[in-house]
Amino acid sequence: MRGHAMVASDYAIKAVGLDTQNDMTRITEEREWQLRELRQYMYQE
Repeated sequence: MRGHAMVASDYAIKAVGLDTQNDMTRITEEREWQLRELRQYMYQE
């Protein structure tokens, strides 16, 4: 299932790129948000 999650997160990045005409700032913000969410999930007690 981890593979599916990785593909889904990449699809989200692709969608942001398409929606914002490949605005790298918005794409970076989306990826950073994904990473913050993942870290919270991984390190919650």
